[in-house]
Amino acid sequence: MKKKLYFTITILLLSTFLFIFSGCQFNKSDSVSASDSPTNRSYYGNTSYENVGGLNFINSNGTSLSPTEVAAKIIPSTVCILNYQNGSLVGTGSGVIFRIKDNVAYIVTNAHVVEDQTSLSVILYDDNVRDAELIASDVYTDLAIVKIDSTSLDIIAANFSSSAALAVGNYVMACGSPGGTSLRNSVTLGIVSGLNRNIETVSGYTVNCIQVDAAINPGNSGGALVNMEGNVIGIPSSKIVSESYEGLGFAISSDFAQEIIEELLTYGYVRGRASLGITLEQKYVRSSIGYFGYTIRYTVTAISNSSAIEAGIKVGDYILKIDGKTLSSTDDTAAILKDKSPGDNITVTIQRNNQNYDITFKLVELT
Repeated sequence: MKKKLYFTITILLLSTFLFIFSGCQFNKSDSVSASDSPTNRSYYGNTSYENVGGLNFINSNGTSLSPTEVAAKIIPSTVCILNYQNGSLVGTGSGVIFRIKDNVAYIVTNAHVVEDQTSLSVILYDDNVRDAELIASDVYTDLAIVKIDSTSLDIIAANFSSSAALAVGNYVMACGSPGGTSLRNSVTLGIVSGLNRNIETVSGYTVNCIQVDAAINPGNSGGALVNMEGNVIGIPSSKIVSESYEGLGFAISSDFAQEIIEELLTYGYVRGRASLGITLEQKYVRSSIGYFGYTIRYTVTAISNSSAIEAGIKVGDYILKIDGKTLSSTDDTAAILKDKSPGDNITVTIQRNNQNYDITFKLVELT
């Protein structure tokens, strides 16, 4: 999507994520194999080749595979997502169909692509348009799942591969809708520039990313990064935005993303994360310090954690520190708690009536 900077190294989020683990069904019988894709459409062009651009593309089976064939395999599984807020189109992004079951197609995208939506639409590769429904979204890893009615649609689910099999220098292709609807079904070709890049999101969580030099542009967010077998190995999500850098893009690795996807599908959230169970709101409070006689305070506006209530936290308290760390943003909470578990004790420093107090209580699960 093209409206926010998401990763904390001045990166603009753009798209992509997924991982294969026990119980994951991305490649099971409820998905349609990419080999079922019709190949007689003129859309795919001429897939015959000898050697493209002097490059010899070899897949794991030792057979040559052209960029044209890779594009033909992934394009039918890639969609353009339209984010509407109160009837107005506010942004576009990309998505990947990862499962088709019972006339429902499930699509993975970035959380920022569907942020604050009041309604969603999806444009398929063959220009069909369907209303979409948000199933679940995880702002901490920037992944989300939407679904559409797939009745009478000629679409296929993408195949996914483990990103652990990648090596620096492997050729990869990115597919999505850079720049919006007019340039959908675009592909770019590049190589893996680096592996296991730990990129911190704006919420303070770290995601495992693949660094690539394939062009990643606004609108690519949530699309597909595929190997030269046409299998998804990442979700393009970000790039360094600076005149000093060129060709520095990132995709969330499939081995990281697929676990999150399965959690969202099964539970609607990612289990095991800790929360204060307290809602904070940033407010400007009159003070003898700070700019123009005001200072920023993080005010308790709601409490859902009974342990915090019993310990003495009250609506209207100012939270100064959590676990000894001073708050400088409401986003700091996630970063401070990312290594904590539900049930752990936490100490917060509050201010009430110009007096500071340390209060200890138990964390709850973030849902």
